[in-house]
Formats: sequence, structure tokens, C-alpha cells
Amino acid sequence: MYKDIHSEHSDHGACAFMMQDTGDAESPSMDSRSEGIPVNKQWKDAWMLVKTDLIRFKWGVLFTLLFSGYMGAISTLMLNGLLKPNQEGDTLVLRVVFDLVYLIALPNLGFFFSRRSTRYLQEDSYTKWIRKLRILPIDAGTIALSRYMMLAVAFVLNMTVFFTFQLMLSDSLRSAFSPLSLIAYVLVLTAYSIVVQTIYIQFELGRHAGGYLRLVFIVIFVILALSVIVALSGGSMMLAFLYIAKHYPWISGLIAAGVTVQTFVIGIAVTRNTIRNRDLG
Repeated sequence: MYKDIHSEHSDHGACAFMMQDTGDAESPSMDSRSEGIPVNKQWKDAWMLVKTDLIRFKWGVLFTLLFSGYMGAISTLMLNGLLKPNQEGDTLVLRVVFDLVYLIALPNLGFFFSRRSTRYLQEDSYTKWIRKLRILPIDAGTIALSRYMMLAVAFVLNMTVFFTFQLMLSDSLRSAFSPLSLIAYVLVLTAYSIVVQTIYIQFELGRHAGGYLRLVFIVIFVILALSVIVALSGGSMMLAFLYIAKHYPWISGLIAAGVTVQTFVIGIAVTRNTIRNRDLG
């Protein structure tokens, strides 16, 4: 990936903007600052962090969108094979691979490629990022909120590209699903992805790089094991999602939307406490 030579200047510029109109900027206690910050200012500051990263890592954002389109096209080939009326494309191996590609790849649409994300293992970059923001100082609530704002932006853009490619390339999907079922399909997969990505965020911001890597391997192992077990039983987790979205669009869509909202609310609160208690040594 690329290296942004202006990263330090961008961070300090954004943080200088956020420290305006903050009377207690020199307070040594970040937690006490968090208590006195108006909600609208915290949202404004968090969005400033997000915009700064989007500008800094603009080429990473573009590459991520292209990758989302590629994944949408590749996954559609497997999807078409499983949705054929005569099921001639349905094999045990295809069902396992189909589940793995979807259930592992979709949560990763919740971030953009950047120097910070791609060099996480080598440099423990998220720990350095939090340490820098806390020294400036920026409160834990603003940092947590900005991370979930970035998550929301990434999912909206990447999921839009991913599912647009699927709809364009899959006649089976367009013919078998009503517009309402397609919306439910997107909402269900988005809810799943946000739940998994929220777990990732807790380790991303709450642990050093080694702990995060272990979590990734655990998640992949669990998904692989479940995919094989379900496939050997003659089923597929992704086909189950498709069936639920197709036949119960209202219920599945509403539940998925509720899960998404609650995950954001709980995730922000938990992440805020995680950052406050984080050992940055």
C-alpha cells in the first residue's frame, strides 16, 4: 500500500479544530472531559476524525470499493450455481466455499484499506493511533464514536457496490426475490456483518496486534467448522439466510434492522469503556 507523508500534519490539524471551544482542554483526566462534552460537539469532533481519515486514505478507499465490486462479482458465480432450479451446480464443496466467502468476507466490508489497517500487525498501528489521540487529548467517547462512524460509512459504500454487482450479474436473484425480499436479504447480511465487525473492533482497539490476530483465526476456524458441519448435513448457512429473507421479508428485515441499531448503541458504549481502560504501554 501507500504511505501518507502528511499523516501527522492531518491528525494535528483535525485535532486543533476539535479542541476549539473546549474550555478544559488542558485537563489531565480524559474521562472527566468526556462527561462535560456536549453530544453535538462530540459527534462533530468524531466526524472530523472520520473525514480526516477518508481524505488521508482516499486511494485506499477507492481500492476497497473496487475490491468490493470484485467480491460481488465472484460471489455471484457461486450464488447462481446454488440458485439454479435443477440444483446441478449445488455440491457440498460449493456450499462450504459459498458460506466461507460470504461469512468471512462480508464483515471485512466494514473497513477501508489504509496504511493503518494494512500495517496493523507490523506496527501495532491502532495502539499508536489511540495513544496519539489520547495525548492530544481527545476523549474516549469521541474516539469510539468516530470508529463506528467509519464503520457505517464503509458498510454503506462497500455493501452498495457489492450488492449492486450481485443484482446486475444474477438473473436468478432478480427473478426469485421480490424487491422487499432483496431489501431483507441485504439487511440480514448487513446485521450479521456489523455484529462480527463489532467484535473485531473490541480487539482492534482493546488489544495489541497479537490478540487481534488470534481473534481473526478463531473466527475463521469457527465459521469453517460450522460451514462444514452444516454442509455435511445437506444445508448451507447462506442458503438459510436467503430462504428467511425470501419467505419472511418483513420479520427478518425488521429484526435485522433492530439488531443493527442495538449493535451500534451497545458497541459504542463498550468500545468507549474499552478505550478508557486500555493499557497503551
